[in-house]
Amino acid sequence: MEGNPENGRCVVRRTAVIVALAVIGCGGSPRRSETVQGRPAPISSPEQIAGERVFMKNCNQCHPLGEGGLGPPINNKPFPAVMLDAKVRTGLGGDMPSFSEKDISPKELDQLVAYLEALRSNHP
Repeated sequence: MEGNPENGRCVVRRTAVIVALAVIGCGGSPRRSETVQGRPAPISSPEQIAGERVFMKNCNQCHPLGEGGLGPPINNKPFPAVMLDAKVRTGLGGDMPSFSEKDISPKELDQLVAYLEALRSNHP
């Protein structure tokens, strides 16, 4: 299936994720001075509100309010949307599960990314 444009997009997404992880890094423990606990995220659009529902259903168990829990903190990582999409779809190593389009639809993934960007914007 060389001519399938989806294959090319997957390669580009994976490459972007790998490069960004190498540049940004994702290790280390969360710094307690950099939490959002106790402060609501600046949720202002219907898309962000819908994304919060997707987050609470699928992500909050491991990343409570974007903080570290079973998974690492995600409210202090400046990942671009394409990386967030790839991470959700593939899991990309570690213990994070992948979420197919049956689990999180493309529209829900866009909403989730909008929510994560709002959550991150409230992070010091």
